[in-house]
Amino acid sequence: MKFILFTDKKKLDSILENGIQVNDCYRGKGILVYPEIDIQFRAPNSESEFINEEKEVNKISIYEKWEAIGALGLKQNGKSICALKVELTDKHWPLKVFIDIRHQIAKEFGELLDKNELPGVKYSTGDKLSEIIQTIESKRFVLESSFIVNTEKDLRQLIEIFQKSGGGVWGAHSLDCIVESDIPANSIDETINYKKTHNTM
Repeated sequence: MKFILFTDKKKLDSILENGIQVNDCYRGKGILVYPEIDIQFRAPNSESEFINEEKEVNKISIYEKWEAIGALGLKQNGKSICALKVELTDKHWPLKVFIDIRHQIAKEFGELLDKNELPGVKYSTGDKLSEIIQTIESKRFVLESSFIVNTEKDLRQLIEIFQKSGGGVWGAHSLDCIVESDIPANSIDETINYKKTHNTM
């Protein structure tokens, strides 16, 4: 599995020469990366305007989808965005994975995680996600969850279970992965060129 990251285009030459250093980002200290998996967008409710947007955004490329999720800070600062594809080595694992879990799918997601018993995926507090969900009194909520994920296989399984339960992304940083060590220049596979046609979130 390759990963995608977004950066200021002005920094591209330096990155290609020196690699990508850990820095302060939205999720703390680390490097935000996104798996090269075709994630599905799921509207927060069934209002027609959201459903129509959901249909449209699910037609765009993998890279455009992840840009909508992961490049908000760069956009807000008026940066010209460049996408890179990188290959992580064993030293970059485990990853921290952050997922926004909406109330509509929370119970089923927690139950599926329990059922599948993924030894390489741990909720960051050490508790079971299903037990945490049971303590939430509100009927409508978004749980900002975080996991420690040991391998690519574990990450793929976690996302598959999330989507199987009806989950999907919606809004900036609703699914993030954090690498906590530098990514050397020789781990950069390619610069991604794609037509940016959709702004959302």
